[in-house]
Amino acid sequence: MTQQDRIEEAKAIFHLLQNKPFKFMHYWEMLHGERKWLDHIARKRNDGEDEPMKVSTDHANTLTEPAKTPQTHPMGRDSAKKRRSSDSAYSNASSAFFEVMQ
Repeated sequence: MTQQDRIEEAKAIFHLLQNKPFKFMHYWEMLHGERKWLDHIARKRNDGEDEPMKVSTDHANTLTEPAKTPQTHPMGRDSAKKRRSSDSAYSNASSAFFEVMQ
């Protein structure tokens, strides 16, 4: 069974359970290989949480490859401020040292 077949099967199950079609396929296509999602799935598996519904046992051990290599997320605001202030403190100290030395 290909990945596309599994996606179609999951959409059919969603439709049966929710009585409406899955409308967010475009979001899933963009986000399913992102680091945050993969970390979330790994945490769920490590915590021992069961999947809500298993369709068949022959696909339980099949892992899907992410669409793209997960990227590291950018530095946060607080980390950037901390880094900027520590860099400026270092440059201020070094410029003061050079002033004394002259």
